[in-house]
Amino acid sequence: MDQDGDYEDGQESSGKGLRGQLEQALADKKALEAEVAELRGKARQTEVSNVLTAKGVNPKVAKFIPTDVEGEEGISKWLEENADLFGATSQDDDTQQQDAGIAPEVKESASRLQNLGSSAQSPSKLDDIEARMASAQTSEELQELWAEAQRFVL
Repeated sequence: MDQDGDYEDGQESSGKGLRGQLEQALADKKALEAEVAELRGKARQTEVSNVLTAKGVNPKVAKFIPTDVEGEEGISKWLEENADLFGATSQDDDTQQQDAGIAPEVKESASRLQNLGSSAQSPSKLDDIEARMASAQTSEELQELWAEAQRFVL
């Protein structure tokens, strides 16, 4: 319809034509809204995934984060508030938990075990000493090999 109220070529003057146009416009609007909702959902999934990855949290936690939690700050805050629910802790929490309630003797034993792993001799070295002991000809050779064997922490 032009400014004078006359219909242009191809336009119907009946209400049926206008109703069809309205229905088409509503269908287009609904399709666009669905597309926007899908894109927002994907953007949120990406944002949540990025935050979880950056925090070192299992990505499966994403399905428990409410949809009303938005933005990196909101997601981070939610993770901090609910960390105990899914076993996530920050680096500071890990250190505090490791130190809290552990007897000094246990810490010392754990430290010695870690050091033992780094200073342990390979079985081939021990086999070598055993073979040399078996083929030793003199008591001095045996004593030297025995002293060498005693230096190993077993």
